[in-house]
Amino acid sequence: MIRIIEIKENKIFFSTDKNLRNVLITVLDENFNNSVIHKTNFNELNNGVTYFIGISSVIVPSLKKPYLKVQYGEHVYDIKFDFPKTDIKNYSIISNSCLGWRVYERFNQSYNSPLIGNLIINDDKFLRMCEHIESYLSSEMTFGDIRPNEGFKNITGSDRAINNNLPNTDSYPVSHHLDIDIHWIHTRRRTLEFNNDGVFTFNENEKNELIPLNEFKEKWYRRVKRSKGTEKICIWSSSEMFNLHGNWKRKKLLERFKNLPHRSIFLTERKEEEYEDEYHIIKYLPEWEGRHQLERDENGGLKWDDQQRNSEIIYNIIREKFL
Repeated sequence: MIRIIEIKENKIFFSTDKNLRNVLITVLDENFNNSVIHKTNFNELNNGVTYFIGISSVIVPSLKKPYLKVQYGEHVYDIKFDFPKTDIKNYSIISNSCLGWRVYERFNQSYNSPLIGNLIINDDKFLRMCEHIESYLSSEMTFGDIRPNEGFKNITGSDRAINNNLPNTDSYPVSHHLDIDIHWIHTRRRTLEFNNDGVFTFNENEKNELIPLNEFKEKWYRRVKRSKGTEKICIWSSSEMFNLHGNWKRKKLLERFKNLPHRSIFLTERKEEEYEDEYHIIKYLPEWEGRHQLERDENGGLKWDDQQRNSEIIYNIIREKFL
């Protein structure tokens, strides 16, 4: 028999009580009509050895009723399980992009922050929000036109973060929070779909229903309420800077970041910026050495940004440093 030993983050560790050959293990979920999430064929499994199957952390929060289907010889049986949740209810993650969303996915935890699926494309104002987060979260949310943001427009020629992979990015809603604009780029409902080989896609296309403005507003206020009384963790990255900064300006921004009244994490390509105290971390990533802020695509994003990798790094820092 196969038995699950441990489920850690997005990995399922298991063993067997006897040697087995030609074992097919498939991960499925009842909520997705028993679609194949992942499958692996093991030529042999040996008694006393621990094996594991890894699932993408992106889809773990969507899997509410997962189970393993084990097949070998004439034996077929299911093993139900749940992915663990890391308790970060005492914290709210504050981010200027979907990076915060990705970090929550890795914790497999409900959103204690209203800053999910959005962009704040003015670096100075994002930092100002971090400095006075409670004031901004307590302010009224209204929708309106984009206010001047020359720092971003000079890079892209547009006031909007256009993404050719998403529909209707020329007309997504923008909310006002005092002097800050928040761009809600995910205007349509996302659907998670799997094919028979376990390949998944998040579809957000013209056929999907538009999210009404009142729903953006309801989610904002609901998550603001959930964040009340929590400690804030401000996360940022040089690969998530939306404006160009000279050395003097960047130094001033990071000085402010290191003096935030909240826990904060910043990822950098510059070794000389590395810093750590009890609440603040500026982590140097050697693999970014030599990259620069001019390496941008037509949408204004940096070509060397990798939110999945960055979220993993920040997730590990939060677990080791703050939990």
